[in-house]
Amino acid sequence: MLQKTNTSDKATNEDILKELKSIKAQLITLNNKIEDSNLLARESKNSEDTTRYTDQTSVYDYKCDKN
Repeated sequence: MLQKTNTSDKATNEDILKELKSIKAQLITLNNKIEDSNLLARESKNSEDTTRYTDQTSVYDYKCDKN
């Protein structure tokens, strides 16, 4: 059988809910930063290896000269 919660329990539950929402927001922010970092790392790696030139019909990849 469920028992009624008193006001102190309700405040505690609200506090916990606020904290969980805050943690969720922090996790989403952290995940977005990780995804952005991974994307930048891939773009950086790709730009170091090749330079891409395009025209209307073809894509040409040229190795960058590291000298």
